[in-house]
Amino acid sequence: MVILGISLGTTTVGIAVMNENELVTYNTHSFRAIWSECKAEAIIARLLEYIIRYRVQVVAIKLPPETHQPVTVTHLFHQLREQCTYHGCMVQTCTKAQLKRSLPGVSNTSDLMRYVAQHHPALVPQYEQSLKRKNQYHKRIFEAVIAAHMYDKKRG
Repeated sequence: MVILGISLGTTTVGIAVMNENELVTYNTHSFRAIWSECKAEAIIARLLEYIIRYRVQVVAIKLPPETHQPVTVTHLFHQLREQCTYHGCMVQTCTKAQLKRSLPGVSNTSDLMRYVAQHHPALVPQYEQSLKRKNQYHKRIFEAVIAAHMYDKKRG
């Protein structure tokens, strides 16, 4: 089963494509423009590229908690869910708190990133880079990987 994990944001979006626990591809995409409908369409179009290219069956989306979801993220989520339905993908959502609770010994973002790097050596360079910088630009990749794993774990 091909799962697209997404850490959804309006400025930075992390993605991870998983196929049977194998990390197929991952990336962080930046959208620096001021919020507009055009920007929303660009974000959705980028995510649709992965859905179509990898024939994704499930989209696991990490969202901020409902109490901290800006209208822009809610708008993006609804557009994304609509596109997933159109393309025949199941959708599951989770929060960072749920991701952390699903992993033993993970209580913060650094723990989460270390856990993912240990299980996916391809992400060690991004993990090491984030340790050197205060700006954890790649943290969304790690959140996307865990979101995909969380769906797979529930399924199995």
